[in-house]
Amino acid sequence: MRVGIIGATGWLGSALGRRLLSRKLIAPEQLVVLGCGSHRFEYYGYAGVTPAIDIPDLVFRSDVVVLAVRPDAWPRLTPRAEGKLVLSFMAGVSARMLARHGGRIARAMPNAAAEFGASLTPWWAADTITSGDRAVIPWLLSAIGASEEIADETGLDPVTEPDRPVGAADQPASANRVGRPRLVRAVSAAS
Repeated sequence: MRVGIIGATGWLGSALGRRLLSRKLIAPEQLVVLGCGSHRFEYYGYAGVTPAIDIPDLVFRSDVVVLAVRPDAWPRLTPRAEGKLVLSFMAGVSARMLARHGGRIARAMPNAAAEFGASLTPWWAADTITSGDRAVIPWLLSAIGASEEIADETGLDPVTEPDRPVGAADQPASANRVGRPRLVRAVSAAS
């Protein structure tokens, strides 16, 4: 399986890429990267990683496309990803917006502990993913820590709203927007 990371040199993309390699979940030849400076022949000391020329090149070379860029970069991206699993780390960019570019969509919200393999990452998948995708997502996320599948995409909102006032979880809410996301399945990094 070839994993492509758009934003592979940013803090989150590099955490995923480096930990996939250091934990030997994939070989360097199975990692395709795109990001500032991704033209380097070595990716954080790992020779053999494939640098993509652009987004279409990364999508073509990958089975899984990870979007590890800031949400404000989204309007400039055009990852035509039909037939690919697309895993987005972008806060506030809904599956509906992502689906416009094709692909089987999942969203995940890792945190800063990802760099140390200690993130607890909630993730959600659209109805378009396959049972194989459902196994791949926690496997990928195991590189950066433990993961929990949640039942509703809006359950990611509390994780991505840093300006939410303390005590906001006590206020009335609709559609599971506030409070702890409902757990579907937890997968530990040790699994």
